[in-house]
Parts: sequence; structure tokens; C-alpha cells
Amino acid sequence: MSSEEPSGPPPNAVYTIRDLAQLKVLADPFRVRILEAFCEEPRTTKQVAELLGEKPTKLYHHVDSLLGAELIELVSTRPVRGTLEKTYRGVARTFAADPSIFSSGPSAPEENWTTYAADLLERGAAEIRALADVPHDDLPVIPMLLGLKASSSPEAYRRFQEALQKLVADLQAEADAEEAEGTADSLVEYRMVLALFPQVES
Repeated sequence: MSSEEPSGPPPNAVYTIRDLAQLKVLADPFRVRILEAFCEEPRTTKQVAELLGEKPTKLYHHVDSLLGAELIELVSTRPVRGTLEKTYRGVARTFAADPSIFSSGPSAPEENWTTYAADLLERGAAEIRALADVPHDDLPVIPMLLGLKASSSPEAYRRFQEALQKLVADLQAEADAEEAEGTADSLVEYRMVLALFPQVES
């Protein structure tokens, strides 16, 4: 690990979460916001706190949880006024959950992943509602809202998931290339909250 200041986004475009313990860490919406800040570029805890308008002391426990779950990594340290300043970054730009961790059984407690899913969808809904305050002509892109229902075999379902993850990774890789070339002025940050699940009788 170098003591030099790192630069640039995480080297991995997509990280697949295969551990419920990692998913449980992300069940906290505030922790997700912290992770997103580290995924944008390497930052210290103090820098993320300033970005979020919070005191650094409020972030320490969350940062430790993200580090323990291997969702962020320590990339540099340097002495600052008698203390050691640590810089972290996310291990990827995009995170996807492996469907196998949602399988039933004693190793997959339902409250962990359902809480995460509910928090993620509620946050997305809140951000969509916030669009009502933005004039339509001021939006850089037109929002897309789809409610789809389809049938497929389990094998085709898995292929679709893999293709979708690759599509998102390719999209981010193109944006990263533009940033590296200094031609990122036209980039638009957007969010996609996708729930792809088998329908069951209610």
C-alpha cells in the first residue's frame, strides 16, 4: 500500500455480493450513501463527512463496517498533525447481489435481505418523488419507468441477469474512459433501482 494520494475510481466496474453479512451492512441507507461517496473517488472519512454534511464521528462506525465487509479498501495513509490519515475507496463502482444468497434456509435469514430490499426501494421512491420539484425541461435525461412481467426458464433468467449486469458495467466503463480522457463534461449521473424476482402467490 502506497502512502501517495491515490486517484481515480475503483478498478472494478461491478462487484457481486455473495455474502449475506455484506448485504446486511448495506441495509442501512446512510451506510449506502457513505459507500457511494467512496466509490466516486478515494476519500478520507473527514472528506465524506463534509460531503454529506455530517460530523466525522458519526461515520467512524459505518466506515469500519464497510471496511470489515470488504466493500471499501484502504488505499493510502499519511501522518497529519500526529495522527494517521486514512484514505479509502469502494471496491467497485456498481454492486450487484448474487441471487443465490436469497435462497431459503438457516444460512439465509429473511429479515436481512428483505430489509435491504425494502430500504433500497423506499430510497428510490423518495428520489423519484423529488423529481416532481424539477421542471421537465431542466432534466438532463428523460426518466424511464417500466413495470414488466415476463416468463422464462431459470437458465434464461440467469442469462438475463448476467447480460444486464454486463450492460451496466459497460456503461460505467465508457463513463470512466471519458473521465480519464477529460471529456466527461456531458456525463449525467443517474440511478437505477431494479427488482427482478419470481412472482409467487400472495
